[in-house]
Amino acid sequence: MLNDKKVICQVGFWSAIVTSAAIIVWVAVTAFNMLTPIPFWVNFTALLIAPAFVVLMAAVRANAEAENRLWTEIALAFAVIYALIVSQNYFIQMTVVRQNPAAFDLLSMDPTRKDSAFWAMEILGYGFMSLAAFFVSFAFRNRGIEQWIRWLFIINAFFAMTAAIGYVLTANPLHIVGLLSVGIWSVTFPAAAILLGIYFKRATVG
Repeated sequence: MLNDKKVICQVGFWSAIVTSAAIIVWVAVTAFNMLTPIPFWVNFTALLIAPAFVVLMAAVRANAEAENRLWTEIALAFAVIYALIVSQNYFIQMTVVRQNPAAFDLLSMDPTRKDSAFWAMEILGYGFMSLAAFFVSFAFRNRGIEQWIRWLFIINAFFAMTAAIGYVLTANPLHIVGLLSVGIWSVTFPAAAILLGIYFKRATVG
């Protein structure tokens, strides 16, 4: 049965592992991209994060107690919005834009371009991801690992939303707040996902 707790926890465990691994790989690929441009692989690895995160939020929702169900459903809704936005953004970069970059100047990945639609969609998408993280944090109220998960998501949400506001005000993808937010996301999000994997693993064994 799909609502069997063991199945839910197994899906939660593996989606947490894939989410954290995809983010870590994306960080490594992005760092390499600064030395040798490989935009296709930057977009490809980023694309992998989206479906894994949606499945993870679905597992959290399915595993949540009744009093936490509302927060997890809101988080899942925001996760789906995030995935829809960034998946389109990355897929367009990997296909249409890659074939003829000059014809799609407004979709440039150049962070110095303040009129880039790519960065507008990117920051909007991750704004919704941070909202998902914020609302799902309310589902983790117990001590121990749940408190770590809760605060890692809250910290990420705070800096991501601050970065989104900064982008709206400046249209600058390289704004210091935005760069700080990416750095914090690169640590807090995979850490929270790994802890979620441990959380689901313990629930499976239990």
